[in-house]
Amino acid sequence: MEERYRLIEPLGSGGMASVHRAEDHLLGRQVAIKRLLPHLAADPGAAERFRREAQSAASLNHPGIVTIYDTGVDEAGPYIVMELIEGETLAARMADEAPLGVARVAAIVSGAAAALDHAHAHGVVHRDVKPSNLIVGGDGGVRLTDFGIAQAMEDPTLVTDSGEVMGTLAYMPPEVLTGAPATPASDVYSLGAVAYEMLTGRQPFQADNIAALLTRIRDEPAPPLGSGVPPEIASGVLRALDKDPANRHATAGALATALMAGTTLPIQGDVAPTAPIPAPAPEPVAAGEEPTRVMTVEKKRERSGRWLTWPLLLLIVLALILGLLALSPGAEVATAPATSTTTTTTSIPTTTTTPTATTSPDTPEAVALAISQILEGMEPPEFKPKEVEEVEKALEKVLQEAEEGDRDELRDSLEKAFEEVSKLPESPERQQLFDAFVRLAEAYGFTVAEVDGGGEGPGRGNDDD
Repeated sequence: MEERYRLIEPLGSGGMASVHRAEDHLLGRQVAIKRLLPHLAADPGAAERFRREAQSAASLNHPGIVTIYDTGVDEAGPYIVMELIEGETLAARMADEAPLGVARVAAIVSGAAAALDHAHAHGVVHRDVKPSNLIVGGDGGVRLTDFGIAQAMEDPTLVTDSGEVMGTLAYMPPEVLTGAPATPASDVYSLGAVAYEMLTGRQPFQADNIAALLTRIRDEPAPPLGSGVPPEIASGVLRALDKDPANRHATAGALATALMAGTTLPIQGDVAPTAPIPAPAPEPVAAGEEPTRVMTVEKKRERSGRWLTWPLLLLIVLALILGLLALSPGAEVATAPATSTTTTTTSIPTTTTTPTATTSPDTPEAVALAISQILEGMEPPEFKPKEVEEVEKALEKVLQEAEEGDRDELRDSLEKAFEEVSKLPESPERQQLFDAFVRLAEAYGFTVAEVDGGGEGPGRGNDDD
């Protein structure tokens, strides 16, 4: 790679990769180079997902889709060379300005819809339409990026009969949550969820915990958008969010048309859909800034009768697939899906997960699952539910901090986990937990001394029991 491309500066990290601004010596232009994070470069599943992204995007030729120029592999692993876009993600734009006016929303939806309709016409379902995968350029144009989990419609290996569900929960349609294959109607739903958020400043479904959020997405109608949104616009968005894919707009373009039809131009304070959308001090952005959830769903499975909480199990398997930003602060990692009967943010939890052959036994995700299984077996009267619950909460905190990417907070949460394990009665299970947390800390790149006061935790001789 060095013979042709010179890295200039990092642009950020996301999903599976880091992205740099680079100079293409051969063609004399600046590009963005995306490469797998170091600890994923040797993972066959991650490499396959990365290859799929390049292949899916390269098969499409549309001004609303980020262009792939080149791919390759060097000593550091695989990389993708792609178009460098000066602008910002829609997620960043909304963080500063949401809710957006209806004309701006119609313009953004129209740009994204054109890109999606092109992809659908060529047999590709994006499956991860969300604000961080839409880039608003300095010229007001909208680009769709990050085809890392895109699915070829005719590809049977990606149909979710195998239990594989991929996407980001807040924008994921209910049929996919329950194990149905993604279709163009799924992308229409996700774009509708993005439109809803732009218009209201909030996602269509919200809840205090992941289990409740899952239930609302799957079973409840989307809440009204509010009196500030014209009825014609609100009706178009809510149709896109219909639970039944057959009741949604036939295409993404039809959704955009519905929003445009409800927009009166010019609108005070808004930019007409045909005009550029002004962007403040644009900066180059790269694909995949928001973590993508890759989940497994077990259909027709009875709920476990044990008391291990839903949020922990859901977060564990969410962590399993994200890779939990283990080795790169600030990075968001999506690993290859596991064949599993444990659910995540999209299903009822069970407890018989086995990592696939592509998952190392000592990856953070596999160790987190092992810990959850140990905890589930620790029942009264030998173990007090409150004490086990505290370990469970400590593990949940570890997963949350890992996802945030703050190494200091992650170290502190691991130290807290060791402390809670030490309060359990001396037993083989407690020793198993201690050993598992040691492996978890090491999987995140810490030594035991860093997170357990020099390795004098439970099972190492400092019991007070």
